[in-house]
Amino acid sequence: MNDRAVMNNAPISPDLEKRIEAISSLPTLPEIYNQLIKELSASEVSMNRIADIVSEDVSISAKLLQVVNSAFFGIQNEIKSVQQAATYLGVDTVKGIVLSAGVYSGGGKSIVPGFSPVDLYKKGVAVGSKARFIAYSFGLVRSMIDDALTAGLLHDVGKLVLIAGFEQELLSSVEYAKKENVPLHVAQEQVLGANDAVIGGFLLNSWGLSNDIVEAVAFHYTPSKSNKFEFDAMAAAHLSFASEYDEEHHIDDPSRSAFDRVYTDTLGVTDQLAQFKGLSAQAVAQQRF
Repeated sequence: MNDRAVMNNAPISPDLEKRIEAISSLPTLPEIYNQLIKELSASEVSMNRIADIVSEDVSISAKLLQVVNSAFFGIQNEIKSVQQAATYLGVDTVKGIVLSAGVYSGGGKSIVPGFSPVDLYKKGVAVGSKARFIAYSFGLVRSMIDDALTAGLLHDVGKLVLIAGFEQELLSSVEYAKKENVPLHVAQEQVLGANDAVIGGFLLNSWGLSNDIVEAVAFHYTPSKSNKFEFDAMAAAHLSFASEYDEEHHIDDPSRSAFDRVYTDTLGVTDQLAQFKGLSAQAVAQQRF
């Protein structure tokens, strides 16, 4: 495993690390993603070749087109081919979508309702697309916009690890959260010693993903714990996740909100939280970027 400074603020115990590494069905980097990385190492990158690689996987191709045609991307005319998508989005955006689509492609079910890979992927698309739009709206550079999308798409990847190797602990966490009326990630910390965000960051760190994506996933619940207060991909991912969570659970009480108020106060965006919650894909469908 890589030893990166970004994970120092989101540690997991050595025993938990060993348990994670021992999971036989631990999520791995999709082969199609590895092929893209190899292609991108060539002296001249061919968008046609990139499109050909993605097109070899029908399921991932379909997911790529689904994401690019979502309303948050503001595309006026439907994109119908992988070639069009790759040309419009650019390689880094395609990489993020392909990575998440491949990671969540396992299908299957979980004994915990709402935690199947299909469910998690759908949430990832919603959070990732909105995070990308937020990053764009705040004028972040293109690389941060792409990182916000990837982090949002993968924000629940740690839950795949829990499904694969800690399903009973996950079920116990759900029950604890209901009994004690606390957020699920807090219950996970009590039951398991770490939450799924930190576990997800640990996994992505082991894959060698960028620090910005790793920290955005690892701290998407409580970004103030990162001790990093600037508007970047992590900020966009948190604001997207928290607003989607509050809307899904019909939360208006600030004391129950998923927004990290210490973080949003420091960033100076607390007075805009209602706007993030009210932001819908339909509201930005006519914008192009």
